[in-house]
Amino acid sequence: MTPVNWRSWPATPKSLSTGANARPSVILNGEDVTQLIRSGEASGAASRVAVVPAIRELLVAQQQQIGRQRQNLVTEGRDQGSVVFPDAQFKFYLDATPQERARRRVAQLRSRGEIADLNETLRQIIERDRRDSSRATGPLSVPIGARVIDTTSLTGNR
Repeated sequence: MTPVNWRSWPATPKSLSTGANARPSVILNGEDVTQLIRSGEASGAASRVAVVPAIRELLVAQQQQIGRQRQNLVTEGRDQGSVVFPDAQFKFYLDATPQERARRRVAQLRSRGEIADLNETLRQIIERDRRDSSRATGPLSVPIGARVIDTTSLTGNR
């Protein structure tokens, strides 16, 4: 495996939206990678590399740069309100039980034609929560001033 110099990484993801009802997409070097970064494999890999302080530092800096360029930005992610944008005007912490999150994730993956096992997905979610909550840099936590919303009993329409 060839080492990557993250500081000189030429690829800068850009989020794009093309209208009021358009779904945001992530374009990397001219290629739409939206579905790829939402895959189970990418999600697991993100949590594993998130424990590397140099990678987190670079990604946080890139996200903050995007935030300075787009003042009315809405972001999602485990550290958006606690690490990346701690001074955001509005912060919401969406939560659900691991079981419900696993059920939703399996449904999402299966809707895209991916094979997904509920028990394995639940195990991965519990492990990711443990790893993300215990990392030294930017651990998973409820951001100060965030409104906590438990979505366990909510449907996709609510």
